[in-house]
Amino acid sequence: MEYADDYCGCVLFLSFSSVAQAKIARLQKHTTMSKNDSLALGLDFGTASVRALLVDLKGNELGSSVVKYRHGQITQMLPDGKEPLPPDFALQHPGDWIESSARAVRRVLTQSGIDGRRVIGIGVDFTSCTML
Repeated sequence: MEYADDYCGCVLFLSFSSVAQAKIARLQKHTTMSKNDSLALGLDFGTASVRALLVDLKGNELGSSVVKYRHGQITQMLPDGKEPLPPDFALQHPGDWIESSARAVRRVLTQSGIDGRRVIGIGVDFTSCTML
């Protein structure tokens, strides 16, 4: 069974293949967590912010959060303020991705009252680059 939810441009796929089900079963052997307690987290990195989406394995939304990047979209000068960018250039500060995603994840877990240990998978989507 496969589920896709389009959330603010972030497509989060939850695939329940036999391999995924076997991994879940192994995890459940060593914890008191049941399959019904397992959750997935989606992170969508956009132009000016990151969005976090928390869903159960049936695709039901349990919480969401949006955190803007501290530096926003950099279009005029490099962050050091000494070197101007050429026309039609736009950059992002890589530190913003880490800082904003950490804040978004903490916020969605806190607002939903959910223990982060229930998250068994994380999906990551970037608009125009790869962070990893």
